[in-house]
Order: sequence, then structure tokens, then C-alpha cells
Amino acid sequence: TFNSGTIKMQDVGTAGKLKVVGSLTQNAAGILELRLFADGTSNDAVEVTGTFTFGGKLKAKWKTGAPLANATYVALTYGAKAGTFTPELPPSCAFNAGATQGTINYTS
Repeated sequence: TFNSGTIKMQDVGTAGKLKVVGSLTQNAAGILELRLFADGTSNDAVEVTGTFTFGGKLKAKWKTGAPLANATYVALTYGAKAGTFTPELPPSCAFNAGATQGTINYTS
């Protein structure tokens, strides 16, 4: 599966989840847009059962209120990873691409 457009969850007030069975390659023009909920326990997430090849932009924004101090949001899970994102994250946030999950970490 290739993404050259924008992947984002429907804005219905709750966290959305997208599961890709197989691999996902996000091209340089692609955008993955996620919402982080300030309760520190929910966020939009993408699960890729195969290899997730990062490319393009990873955008995140706060959905509600002020974030909890030092919250970690598991935004991505994958069987393997390759490539890099250009992150566009809220202040005091950083993206960390681990071996099988990508997290967005907020440090207050």
C-alpha cells in the first residue's frame, strides 16, 4: 500500500485506529495526521502488520485541553520500519521510532 495523500482519522471526538494488513510505504508527498487527546491515554493510531516505510510528514495536534505532564502516546505499531518522517508536532513533543512502535512523547 502506498500513500501519497493524507491519512487522518474522522474527527468524531474519539481516537481513531487504522490497521493495514501488509506493508505501508508513505511517499515524500504523503502526510500522516494524528490527534493526541490531553487525557494522556488516547490518541489516533496506525497499525501496520508488515513493514512501515516512513516518508513525508508526520503531523500531530492536541485534540482537547492541556496535556498531562510527561505523557507518551503510542501512535504507530509495525512489524518493521524503514525511512524517516519530517515531524510537525506540538511544542515540547518528539517522535521516537522504536523497533516495533513509534511514540510521540510530551515533556512538560
